[in-house]
Amino acid sequence: MNFGENLQKLRKEKGLSQEKLAEILEVSRQAISKWESNAAYPEIEKLISLSNLFNVSIDYLVKGRESKNEVDCKNSSDVLKRVKKIHNEHIVSKHQYNHMRTALAIMLYVISPFWFDLLGELPGGSGKGVFLMFLSIAIATGLLLYNHLIKRHEGEK
Repeated sequence: MNFGENLQKLRKEKGLSQEKLAEILEVSRQAISKWESNAAYPEIEKLISLSNLFNVSIDYLVKGRESKNEVDCKNSSDVLKRVKKIHNEHIVSKHQYNHMRTALAIMLYVISPFWFDLLGELPGGSGKGVFLMFLSIAIATGLLLYNHLIKRHEGEK
């Protein structure tokens, strides 16, 4: 059995509708439907919540069977440390991408007036230089807005 089939089976055994499960997990009913049809998969936090709700291991939830390589309780702290390390590395890479997008935006702002020189046009013309200048400015602004939205989204978590 796959994840979607397991989730649907466990949900029905528990007597829960998709709406009720969505309410418990604080997601949309459509998310539950996508999970059950294997069109999408939940975040790890939701997998843990599902595991706790249905009183099954994540391994069972995802694979439909228990793993042969069960982790000892005494080793679970090591596993947790490894997961936290991977998570922190992922956060660092997110910040690096934010800095790269900001640098690219600044570069686009700086080079935007030089399109005229590169194309041999006079400023104030209506040719490709104007188009490329405004395109550079639009892309740079979009990058900065995207960074702002990402930071705002991270602050809400």
